[in-house]
Amino acid sequence: MKTENSVGQQVEVSIVFPCLNEERTIGRCVETAQKVLIQHGIKGEIVVSDNGSTDNSRGIAKSLGVKVVSEPRKGYGHAYLMGLAASSGKYIITSDSDESYDMRDMYKLVLELREGADFVIGNRFKGGIEKGAMPLLHKYFGNPIMSWLVKLFFKTDVSDVQSGMRGFTREAYKKMDLRSTGFELATEFVVKTALLNLKMKEVPIRLCKDGRDRKPHLRSWIDGWRNLRFMLMYSPDYTFLAPGSFFMITGMLLMLLLLKGPLRIGMIQIDYHLMILGSVLSILGFQILNLGIFAKSYVFTENLHTGDKWIEKFLRRFKLENWLIVGISCVISGSAVVGFIIFKWLNQDFTIFAVRPAILALTLIVIGTQIIFSSLIVSMFLIPKR
Repeated sequence: MKTENSVGQQVEVSIVFPCLNEERTIGRCVETAQKVLIQHGIKGEIVVSDNGSTDNSRGIAKSLGVKVVSEPRKGYGHAYLMGLAASSGKYIITSDSDESYDMRDMYKLVLELREGADFVIGNRFKGGIEKGAMPLLHKYFGNPIMSWLVKLFFKTDVSDVQSGMRGFTREAYKKMDLRSTGFELATEFVVKTALLNLKMKEVPIRLCKDGRDRKPHLRSWIDGWRNLRFMLMYSPDYTFLAPGSFFMITGMLLMLLLLKGPLRIGMIQIDYHLMILGSVLSILGFQILNLGIFAKSYVFTENLHTGDKWIEKFLRRFKLENWLIVGISCVISGSAVVGFIIFKWLNQDFTIFAVRPAILALTLIVIGTQIIFSSLIVSMFLIPKR
């Protein structure tokens, strides 16, 4: 039975299955999806994106009359992106092809999309997880932590970020500009939806024990790290700006508190040794802040996501000349202090207390130099594109 659209007939729902050696289950997944489309009178199509299967997965899918496309580049993301590109529906539903998801639940996602949602994701924890369907490591550690981090970094209400059943409008799909080639694509869907301020919904779905007779393609620790890495890349506020600010503020406070002399706290005396640590922390913190600004500038200028008002204002008001003046002023101020210390030393008036202003002066010189060269890099991001 064919579910591909007829000529001149608009497809409302496209169902995309990534597939890699799923001959045991792909047929039943497709048949169930076909029945759901017929049952609810949905004009739909089914797309199977084969990721280099060496079994009869492709043949089984073709025999059921669905659209089959091939993606030779290995990777969950590669397979999905090929399938999504081949789809034509107003709404797109994605699901794994190992029978771990009850395809009858997909209609819940379609209803939310019809009601105006841009992105809908199934929540397996709210819908029920069949015994043995999810490894304990994923159920009690991996999924909860990943979902919590996405909530923290991107201010979403999604409680099951790694769910494989999701739906979205074609317009939302175009705006997302998906790029991930591995399992981190699951996280990218949610992150891009949040960053683009799209309307997001979550519905309960069931997770069943899959029907495969082989090991899962998912590699818990490697793919978990890829998901975490993706989140860190797209949240420079937490990855760079927060730790950078902490280090720099802490370092500056240490230097200023010890500039006049040692401090005694109870029985402990804090001397210029900690002032040196303050200098290192200040330089390190400023460097991390620089990397954060570079990351936010890149994300903004490449239109990877919108909604960051701070970096937008910063870049619109950025003037290379002003920041060069700031950097040069820091270098000159620090150099003047160092010059004065050298002058006193040449006149045989050098004492150990000159170490304190020297630490502050050298810190200013290093940070000023960083400002000069960092400003040049930021200005490169602002070069108009053809």
